Amino acid sequence: MEANSAHNAKLRDENSLLAQKLTLLLAQYEEREKKISSTTTELQLQLRLSEAQLAKSKIERAEANAEFTKERLQLHRDLLEARQENDALLDKVVGHKDQIEIYEKQYKVRPQGRHSWPCTSAVVSVCL
Repeated sequence: MEANSAHNAKLRDENSLLAQKLTLLLAQYEEREKKISSTTTELQLQLRLSEAQLAKSKIERAEANAEFTKERLQLHRDLLEARQENDALLDKVVGHKDQIEIYEKQYKVRPQGRHSWPCTSAVVSVCL
């Protein structure tokens, strides 16, 4: 009986030691699970943040592109307006040159000193 008692005591000690090791192993497992869960949550949050930043960047790019397009269209309108104004001014210049030629011809045809219209030397020099 003593041999059984000693054997039982030895088995109890081994069981107690194994229970402690199992408890420690379970605690380590639970700690790892918490870390994994925490890491998973952190990665999910980082992913959501990255997705939000990407969406924000896309919106900002679209806004910048819209602003660029708006400015480009305005510049195009300004250019067309400037070209039309330039063409109108060129037409005026051509018209004035034609008038100058007509006045020069009229002036050369009439004898010197006999003008039917009042003409000053300043006007004639500008016309020439």
